[in-house]
Amino acid sequence: ALMYGRAHAALRPRIRAVSGELAKKVRAHARDPKLARTHGQHAVTITFGPEFAPVLERLVKGARRMDACASGLVGKISGPVGTYSGQRAIGLPEKCGAISFERRVLKKIGVWSEACSTQLVLPEALAEYLHACVLFSAALGQLGRDCRHLMRSEIGEVSEEFRSGQVGSSAMPHKRNPKTFEQLEGVSRLVKNEYANVLDTLISEHSRDLVGSSMMRMFPVIVILLAHQLEMLLAPKDGLTFLERVRFDTLRARHLLDVHGAPTLAETIYCGLAAAGYAGDAHRFAGEKVVPLLNTGMNPWQALIQAVHLARDPDLFHALHAMPADARVILQGGGAFACL
Repeated sequence: ALMYGRAHAALRPRIRAVSGELAKKVRAHARDPKLARTHGQHAVTITFGPEFAPVLERLVKGARRMDACASGLVGKISGPVGTYSGQRAIGLPEKCGAISFERRVLKKIGVWSEACSTQLVLPEALAEYLHACVLFSAALGQLGRDCRHLMRSEIGEVSEEFRSGQVGSSAMPHKRNPKTFEQLEGVSRLVKNEYANVLDTLISEHSRDLVGSSMMRMFPVIVILLAHQLEMLLAPKDGLTFLERVRFDTLRARHLLDVHGAPTLAETIYCGLAAAGYAGDAHRFAGEKVVPLLNTGMNPWQALIQAVHLARDPDLFHALHAMPADARVILQGGGAFACL
């Protein structure tokens, strides 16, 4: 418990640094528009801020979770089966009084004691701390996966630094592979798999056998791998960390919005029609009748008007003229930027 507590103290500055640098990027690009994606498809317009804010939230909550679990790490000095029999034999309880010898010693090294123990410390406290490490590692892995996908050739909204002398591919010199982001996600998988050993030590024979002791010797790997992920993002060059050198290509994101943004306004169309009182299936109408027109590059408002006229549905005519002002402004704006 003492060693894990010290390891956590060493992680905390790195955690703060990574979270702080990601927060700066989220704030700096909070109003830079881009397309959101779900299932690998264009969704609706967002900005770079909310694209990465969920990962930042996971890191902030994960750091708090790790702190709370680290403060609850426990130890024991209760003898081979947890009965303090050796201490009683030499009169330690009488000498120590209301505060036991175990609590006195553990307090001096900053570790809590359980109300009771056996040959082993009860497993939950350490398991919870290591689980908190796994969750934090997964959040870093999420950052790696998101950035890796946004570096795809057809997207290109994020770029990872390409160091001097680094080759993009063993056979294709033109490539710029997302090396660090791939490793960031890959290490999170290693961390997840290592946690299986922790789960295998939650049960033991009479709470006293040492079958799990060999697995417990591997538990620190979880903390070490997490530290490795943090150090990837904090790797320095020319006074900047790797994360600071990551670039969000706002011009590329705007270009993709210009090309692909109009069909994403189908949500605004069906919500506007429904809000205007259209009793039919506004979602189907938008998807089947308006989106094909949007895919031709037609202005969203004009596409809606044409689809309504072609449908010859009086209820649609009424809903079109009763559409909420905000929806009308967005559609007449002619592009997905208006959603912002």
